[in-house]
Amino acid sequence: MQIKIKEFQMIIPTQEQINIVHAIKNEERIKIRAFAGAAKTTTLELIANSYKSRKILYLTFNKANEQEAKKRFKDNSNVTVKTIDALAYANIAKYAKKIKIRNIVNYKEIDIAKLYNISFLEAKEVFTIFNNYCNSDKHYIDIDQSKEDYEYSELAQRLYDEMETGVIEPSFAMIKKHFETMLKDDTIGYLDFDILMLDEGQDINPVQISIFNNIPAKRRILVGDDHQQIYSFNNSINAMKRVKGTLFHLTETFRYNKEIAAIANKILQRFKAEENKIVSNIEVIENPEIKTEAYISRTNAELIKKIAELISEENYNFNTLKDPDIIFTFAIELFYFLAKENHLIKKNKKFFSSFNSTSELETYINEIEDNELSTIIKIVKEYGAKIISFYEITKENYDKGQNGLILTNAHICKGFEFDKVIIADDFADFAYIIAKAGYESYQDYIVNINKVPSFYTDEINLFYVAVTRAKQICDLSDSTTYLQVSCDLDVLNFRIKKEYDALQRKRKGLF
Repeated sequence: MQIKIKEFQMIIPTQEQINIVHAIKNEERIKIRAFAGAAKTTTLELIANSYKSRKILYLTFNKANEQEAKKRFKDNSNVTVKTIDALAYANIAKYAKKIKIRNIVNYKEIDIAKLYNISFLEAKEVFTIFNNYCNSDKHYIDIDQSKEDYEYSELAQRLYDEMETGVIEPSFAMIKKHFETMLKDDTIGYLDFDILMLDEGQDINPVQISIFNNIPAKRRILVGDDHQQIYSFNNSINAMKRVKGTLFHLTETFRYNKEIAAIANKILQRFKAEENKIVSNIEVIENPEIKTEAYISRTNAELIKKIAELISEENYNFNTLKDPDIIFTFAIELFYFLAKENHLIKKNKKFFSSFNSTSELETYINEIEDNELSTIIKIVKEYGAKIISFYEITKENYDKGQNGLILTNAHICKGFEFDKVIIADDFADFAYIIAKAGYESYQDYIVNINKVPSFYTDEINLFYVAVTRAKQICDLSDSTTYLQVSCDLDVLNFRIKKEYDALQRKRKGLF
């Protein structure tokens, strides 16, 4: 079987892909569980090319994914590519005229406090209830007068109602929720598709799942990788487990070689109890040509540390995927705080105004065990005002476009690939993660892996995402995290027990 993807380009699909394409004839709901680099977008292209007479809607996770997908599907006139946000925006503008769609506001707690003349803490409660509702598939906000916080719920409902009736501008979360409500109420007439496809199914929230379930479509295809779920802190959940459908697998990677596949398999088998194996037929080349190279960290602090190191060595041939303003702002304002120039602090004014001295800030960092803050304060103390020049050089490089060594966080490099990847040494200590999740041995953890909260396993997934961005070389020489992937289980068990006992003593106040 050969399928034409683009003009003059023929591919021979794998048997897994052929099975998925054929299944669409009979299956109303399909879930595609695709390992990193396992040609999920190519599989969706195969579907689009195999069913050219069908009207297809492809929903993407974010704007960057949408732009990439539009390039891939530009020759497929039967395919409409949209983000969920864009689809919601267009339909609210068309069918909900009262909502001030042209003036969407990114509200903060201070805005809610001013709107309703309440304290910041009260505003935080109201805003939390409001956002939880907007991100849910619930029909209404629960207002139970027997509950202590029912007044907050009433205000959250008022906030939603005032956005809906045009009294105040809507928020981004409200737009999605109102779109979902309209779909449930069947007040949108023109949406009707033969095939609906949704990508990144492991990182969407309940309201997005409900949108996927309620858009009129004869066939629904959800694509994702459980092991690339890394946004639990944003209330995302793994829809691959929540949505019903016939499950198919894509296990063959076309991105990375056998050596990198072996590393990825070790991570997933040891720490995620994955039974399926990633398959790669790409041979290892002894001295491959390296055209693209990336340094991938867990935190912004580690990126600043690497930038300081490069500039100190007079190596200016680097760039960042993330805007340097986002990477450096906190560090620069920390420098102002340490230098007692608080009048220069703008973005993090509220945070730094909570501390009267450096020692108070350091006590706070130690008590909450914030490793990133701890690293940043060390860097700022070491380099002082040079931090500002580091930012200026990085910003100048960023404005010129991508070149040289690419510096990035694991969270934003999903969807990217590089010939060579260097893994930074700031990823989670897996032994500590397992102990913190409440398990004193590896065996206890792995037996209960399906019960472990996702905000713990996200850290393991993040390491897997970073490793699988590499195509030819994955440099793990500085990674102490990888030592726990490759060490004997007895050694890992010893580490877990040590961390567990330390946490228990700390909870009991023994040190």
